[in-house]
Amino acid sequence: MGMDDEDVDEKTLLSVDSKGAGTPPLEEEAVPETRIAQCPPRRRLHWLRKLAYGVGHVFNDLAASMWFTYLILFYHKVIELDNALAGTLLLIGQVVDGLSTPVIGYLCDITPFWFFGFGRRKLWHIMGTVLVAVSLFFFWHKCLPCKSHSTPLGWEIVWYAVFIAIFQFGWASVQISHLSLIPELTDDEEERVGLNAIRTSFTLLSNLAVFVTMWVLLNVADKKEYIGPAAEWSFSGAVLGIIFFGLIFSAIFHLGTVEPCSRAQQREEKQDGKRVAWFQWFLKPQLYMVSPVLCPI
Repeated sequence: MGMDDEDVDEKTLLSVDSKGAGTPPLEEEAVPETRIAQCPPRRRLHWLRKLAYGVGHVFNDLAASMWFTYLILFYHKVIELDNALAGTLLLIGQVVDGLSTPVIGYLCDITPFWFFGFGRRKLWHIMGTVLVAVSLFFFWHKCLPCKSHSTPLGWEIVWYAVFIAIFQFGWASVQISHLSLIPELTDDEEERVGLNAIRTSFTLLSNLAVFVTMWVLLNVADKKEYIGPAAEWSFSGAVLGIIFFGLIFSAIFHLGTVEPCSRAQQREEKQDGKRVAWFQWFLKPQLYMVSPVLCPI
């Protein structure tokens, strides 16, 4: 009787093996890589989608053009700050930008993909846009609480520095999220180059728009022989225009750009979360190739 049981068991096993050959055990079917197949294959982007993406950095470009070209002039000639103080405010902004950029890059990567209905890149973009819009006017206008001549100069500097810091954090948020969206939108190298080209084209157009606007405001509308405190609203008015049109272009970006599921995040899950340690970036030669280019800026 024992032999018969063994024969039956052996036949049963053989039949199961023949039917389920190559089939993993039931316990191994629940593989976490089921999330990896959630991303549909990328399709080529419609030209309207590319255009909508390209205008997503216009607000930043307009604000940056004002920042790098007219900030010291504004604080020295219009606000009548000392040259050293005007330069210090510019330096504060650049330091905040430098410190914020890697932090925002890290936070942007670890943010859950869908958060408050936004993909993680678009979420940081809209957060940065709000910060830029809220802060920009206040450091391109005379200190509002400092109308009294008895207000200490230190409080005036603090006022400008706070809004400059908010602006730079928001600016970096928009820049990082907008650039990091390119590899999420398409896998095609040619399309990625095209998106960068469109983005750069709008940067050049934004700079040109700022220069022409300021030339009109300072030379035609103002009709002053020199720039002084009376030219305050030439700068403040230009900034209000930047905020208005910048928000319009940002809205076009968010309405016209659909952030797909993150291939990069799925690759990280598939590779058990292996990442490059922060100190290993200092061993990459590309870091030192880019640094000399940015130093003059």
